[in-house]
Amino acid sequence: MTRPVHVVEQAAAATTPALLAYLADRDRDVLLVGGPPLLEMAASVGLSPLGRVPAAKGRGAWGWPALCRWCAKQGVGRVDNHLENEADQNKRPLYSWSINLAVGLQGLSLLGGPRAAAVCLYTRPSARDNRRLRRLDTQAITVSEALRESVVADGLAPGRVATDAFPAAKQSERSRARLVGERATLREAWGVDEDLPVVALLGDPPDAAEAYHSMMAISHVAEATGRDLRLLVHPRQYLRVRKQSVLEMYGHPARYLQDARIGRPWEILAGCDAVIAGDQTAPLSLAHALGAGVPIVAADRPDHREALGSADHVFWAQSARAKHLAHRLQHDALDLPTIHIDLPLPMPTVSLE
Repeated sequence: MTRPVHVVEQAAAATTPALLAYLADRDRDVLLVGGPPLLEMAASVGLSPLGRVPAAKGRGAWGWPALCRWCAKQGVGRVDNHLENEADQNKRPLYSWSINLAVGLQGLSLLGGPRAAAVCLYTRPSARDNRRLRRLDTQAITVSEALRESVVADGLAPGRVATDAFPAAKQSERSRARLVGERATLREAWGVDEDLPVVALLGDPPDAAEAYHSMMAISHVAEATGRDLRLLVHPRQYLRVRKQSVLEMYGHPARYLQDARIGRPWEILAGCDAVIAGDQTAPLSLAHALGAGVPIVAADRPDHREALGSADHVFWAQSARAKHLAHRLQHDALDLPTIHIDLPLPMPTVSLE
């Protein structure tokens, strides 16, 4: 089978250091579409791309002429995915990690340019992206069988969806080799002492995870144990969740830690005491937590089961609701005792009648 070329667009929400590390660990041939920031991101994870195509604002459709020239020179990209064009027989297919890029290339292919042979997914598409995906003349390739079932359930024909899974054990071995950072250095940068539990909220992309239930779980544990805790989130996620009135009323803003390096989880896990995976799947980031051996509290979902396997430091919550996450976080991941307050018994009343 002809080895495909994976196209990563800088402007795509799915483009994260965790994705580039995933492609590097799997020894994929990658074409970067964007500017120097994308090159720097690739270099930081040890990815050596086949090439880079400059594009205004990192959008592939805006760099289409340069992309066409690169593909023609390298013999990459098919004009017709059905291979009815004889010139396409020996060309390497393009696999896009952006639905936007695949849509743009399909429209511009009418002018003779290459189109994406497949769209690769590591998270469930939104309703809008799912409608666009169904209109594409491409295959969808998921990173897990659970994600494939979700995409099929959303309406994509089963024959158009394939799975290219990477065994969790092998991925955790690669992830373990990436681990950097020292616990004392990280905690000093966060402004917390050694005894203060820090829980990281992982998501792919890093600001996609829902922080509401996780913050409530942290609050439940703090109230039950009399201990303060911190929830580590991405800065963009923090700005979004602050607008939720419930968190303002019952949560404590000081319990949030913000660090953009959570998008590169192998750099922050050494300073964390536990990891939460709630209702947002995070197959790329969780692999690094699995390799680091950090206790993981995960909602019992098929995608989490497939990504985490049966590791001893994974604790399954009944659902992503706050009380279920809090129970596993307190009693299993952090092993914190519940405080008991002895209340005075009411005085008996004596009737004088």
